[in-house]
Amino acid sequence: MSRSPRQVFVISAGALCVVVVSFVGVRLWPKLEREYFVYQLRSDPSRLEEMLTAERPSERAAVRKFAQGKAGKKWLFDLYLKEYDRSSMGGIVQNFLIRWRSKAGDFRGFLALWEDGFSCDRWTGPTSQGSLSYATAPENRVRRQKILALIHACIGESFEVEAFNGFEFQVARVTDGTAELPSWPGMQGSAAFLPSTPSIKPSVEYVCFFRRNSE
Repeated sequence: MSRSPRQVFVISAGALCVVVVSFVGVRLWPKLEREYFVYQLRSDPSRLEEMLTAERPSERAAVRKFAQGKAGKKWLFDLYLKEYDRSSMGGIVQNFLIRWRSKAGDFRGFLALWEDGFSCDRWTGPTSQGSLSYATAPENRVRRQKILALIHACIGESFEVEAFNGFEFQVARVTDGTAELPSWPGMQGSAAFLPSTPSIKPSVEYVCFFRRNSE
């Protein structure tokens, strides 16, 4: 049965619309899905830890976008600090900092975290130095890898965390085994914060400086 030119035009136009709508849907859906998960994270930031290890690409993309915002950086940094004690040696870093928090005098240093361990270097006064370092497997290797991959978003920001009340923290980049100094006033370009230069494990890309927040 032959079709009139009008019928042919209507059928062709309809088919073209289906193709266009399908193409637009395929292109836009990942972005729409990502924004949905970003909205979920902004509504309930505690879901960040769960989404860190998600396999769905749109959730991973949402985590990366969320981590760029102020709230996302705070929640990411909280998870980063917790990760130091999420291993068979759990509690060492928190206990170390809390113990020194109650002592008088100057106290500052930095933490370093890698896939299979962590370290802490601290100074009291102009020259006194102490350190600890442990090789220990994380509770969740994928979670640690994701945190380490995202923590660069926190560079240059100062953080205070309830579990470590009394301290101020700042993430810095490590280049050729040397950590950039924190951006706290009077610290950039000054060796006063680090009287000596401790060795940093080659695989460490970022460290976390700390100091009493009353300074």
